[in-house]
Amino acid sequence: MCEHGGALEYDLLTKTRYTLDDIGGALSYRALRHFVQYMGADCALWLELHPDEAEMAAWEQGRMDAVLLADVFDAVNAMGSRIAGIMTGRHRRPKPHPRPWDKRKSTTHVGGTPMRIGDFDAWWEESITGR
Repeated sequence: MCEHGGALEYDLLTKTRYTLDDIGGALSYRALRHFVQYMGADCALWLELHPDEAEMAAWEQGRMDAVLLADVFDAVNAMGSRIAGIMTGRHRRPKPHPRPWDKRKSTTHVGGTPMRIGDFDAWWEESITGR
């Protein structure tokens, strides 16, 4: 219990207002056993014991609603933009809805400066033949 004692104490405190110090007094061992036995995916102890299922737990807890809504918003915007492009003859791709939880930059740059064709041919031959 010491390995996951912090998570269990957090769950007890946030869900029942008991701590591990209350075991044997205000909190019976039977009540603690039932608390742990029927604990849901929204508990810290459950997440520590099932780290591979943490993403599914986020869906069950409703933490993925904003992600799903942002994706639906972008899809509706893209569809509206395509319809407007068909009707007007000008298609402009809409910007995606900002996602504050996504820390990555929205644009990805691969490579650096362009390579001359002669340098590319030499590089390509070297990568194929290994010489």
